[in-house]
Amino acid sequence: MATTLAKTCAAFIAAGVPADAAREAAEELAEAISGAPGGSILSDYLTPDELADQLGITERHLYERHKVGLAPPRTVIGRTIIYRRAAVLTWLRSLEEGISGTASPA
Repeated sequence: MATTLAKTCAAFIAAGVPADAAREAAEELAEAISGAPGGSILSDYLTPDELADQLGITERHLYERHKVGLAPPRTVIGRTIIYRRAAVLTWLRSLEEGISGTASPA
């Protein structure tokens, strides 16, 4: 998480945010993404690491699936990627029907 925090902080600084404010904003975003107290705005989101862990795949595999359109929709804020839980559930349900969108024969 420290690497992600540093990257997020760097993205804020690159966008012209003063270093102290960038660090504070990056920490608040990390707390919000983690679902920690006070982070309710993004508590319905997963990080790539969390999603990959729940799917039983690596983050790299998740990124590769995204490149070819086989991953759930995601939100990108600067260099931070997050997945909305409801969108992931919808995506998983769509896989139950198969690629063509029709139910599999029983």
